[in-house]
Amino acid sequence: MAKHCLSRTMKVPRRIRSSSLMPLPLAFLAWLAASCAWAGGAHATSTPPPTVGTQISVGDGGLIGPSECERPCLWGLLPGTSTEDDLNDALAEWGYLDSCTPIAETPSWGRALACGPDLGFSFDSGGSTIATISFVPDAPIELSAIVAALGGPSEVIVLLVGTPDHPLVAARLLFGESATIIWLAQEDGIEYPINPDTVAQNVIYASQSAFEEIRGSLRAHSSSWAGFGVYSDPNPLMLQ
Repeated sequence: MAKHCLSRTMKVPRRIRSSSLMPLPLAFLAWLAASCAWAGGAHATSTPPPTVGTQISVGDGGLIGPSECERPCLWGLLPGTSTEDDLNDALAEWGYLDSCTPIAETPSWGRALACGPDLGFSFDSGGSTIATISFVPDAPIELSAIVAALGGPSEVIVLLVGTPDHPLVAARLLFGESATIIWLAQEDGIEYPINPDTVAQNVIYASQSAFEEIRGSLRAHSSSWAGFGVYSDPNPLMLQ
């Protein structure tokens, strides 16, 4: 079995403050309802992420390039295994904790942490294990490169999200083996063209239980991967 994360001892304990709550980026917030529990424990990698200006840079998050741990692990933090303490300690050690803002738990989703507009972490509902990691890659990544690195997705999710007067369609690619979800930008119309040069808008790394929760909630809008081409929503509820 491949080793997902590099173990180490964290030495800078620090708790996230609970004040100054603010909304998460919309793309990440939409997935928090799927945050679920998954037992275990791990420690973060000793190599801190770089910064671009005042923002934490994720690079490609290990999506297609080399990384110290395998998807769905980011910087040694593995959804379903790493804990809130692991995350707090890593951010504090790297000096990034003050860049992050906690999000309170609601009936619809677990607690979360937003580290600027392009990086977020959610925790299992009622617990302290990381359920999902959401990030926007620093540079555009085309689907041709993603499919070359990961293989074809296990499922394609297409959802009509507009109105009869202004139809919009959204798409997600689910990679079950690595519990990875690729979020694509909304398009006008009722069909989604998934092409080699289509760019990933957002990446979600999930615990296995969170991934299955997300997958189950979108099952009605799922199609099998049939290569690049045009996909449609098999259950277009939004326009009925």
